[in-house]
Formats: sequence, structure tokens, C-alpha cells
Amino acid sequence: MNWNALAAIAELLAAMGVLVSLLYLAHQIKQNTLVGRSMARQGISSLAVAGGAFFAENKEVTELLFRALNGDPPDGPEGLRLQAACYMIMRQYENIHYQSDLGMLSQSEWTGFRENLKLFYRTDLFRNYWPQEAHLFSPSYRAEVEAIITETAPGGEDHLLHMT
Repeated sequence: MNWNALAAIAELLAAMGVLVSLLYLAHQIKQNTLVGRSMARQGISSLAVAGGAFFAENKEVTELLFRALNGDPPDGPEGLRLQAACYMIMRQYENIHYQSDLGMLSQSEWTGFRENLKLFYRTDLFRNYWPQEAHLFSPSYRAEVEAIITETAPGGEDHLLHMT
């Protein structure tokens, strides 16, 4: 065997090594993407549980929200507390929207959250909240909320969400 043949074999083995390395790297990237999506979904679930727990455990804020959803919005310090609750809810949804934009949630998962968000914007409470606070949120999320507000415009019987 001559040196040219050995060099060709060495080049072939090196190319195969690079190919195997690239395949392994692709597999690792796929696994890391799945882990990232799983962690994002877990974080969103934790936020949802924490938000539910906040309202379940905070009777005063829950009563304020209940009153506001039924057409009796509080003012003064109670109104400020309710505004903070609205801000907290919208920040959670903004994070979920951001995760969706990054591809960490499937479109069907975002659609479920979006439908839930529509329920808020069928109420006067959130329709009145949004124009005052929209500037605090990302442009992408603002566009999404504006689309939801358009979709849930008054006029249909399902516009207002009354909780009794």
C-alpha cells in the first residue's frame, strides 16, 4: 500500500468521524430543545398554580376581583390593589406569549392560553385596565392583546363575563 492510499483512507475515516460527530451533536441539540420546552412548560404550570393559589388564599383580592367583574369596581387603595392583580395576571400571560414566540410552547398550547385570556378581555375590568397599562408590555404582546380586544368587542352576548 502506498502513501496516497493511506492518506485517502485517513481522509475517509476523518470525514466519517466528522459525520458521526455532527449526528451526535444534532441529537444532543434535539434533546436540549426538548428539555428547554419541558422546563418552559413546567415554569408556566408553576406560574398558573401560583396565580390560582394567590387568589384562592387572598380573600380580599378575590372579593375585589369578584366585585369588579360584576360591575362594581373599587376605587382608592382597593382599586390600586385590583390594578396590581391585573398587572400580575397580564405579566403571566405576557411570559406565556413570549415562550410561545420562542417556540417553547406549541401553537395549540398557546391557543388554549389565548382563549383563556379572551375571557378576561370580555370584561369591562380588563378592557378599562389595558389602555392605561399597555405601554408597560412588549410590542408583540400588545399586538396580541389588541387583536384579542378586537375579537371580543362588545355587542355579542358573551362580551361580559358575570360571575355569580
